[in-house]
Amino acid sequence: MQLFTLELPLHFKKILMSEALRLRCVFAVLMSLLMTLLMSAWVTWLNIGLHPDFLLRWRHAFLAAWPVAFCAVMLCAPAVQQASRVIVLRTLRIKRAS
Repeated sequence: MQLFTLELPLHFKKILMSEALRLRCVFAVLMSLLMTLLMSAWVTWLNIGLHPDFLLRWRHAFLAAWPVAFCAVMLCAPAVQQASRVIVLRTLRIKRAS
């Protein structure tokens, strides 16, 4: 038996993120983190090799690039997902037609 319910005021409900937006943000953080770590390490290694201050330079490159990568993923991911859907559907139609 429930004695009382805790109901959030309407203005708090508007502030809370939807599940879709939360998923999009988590995806953007993880994807940008992974890609920036890998790419900044790769490009730093190509530029200076395994130099004594490699880790310092890699960290600098990563910290400079991650905010840009996060914004790019947040802005471009929906368009890339839509383009992926179109490509996959066209591929399926071509296979079914032949």
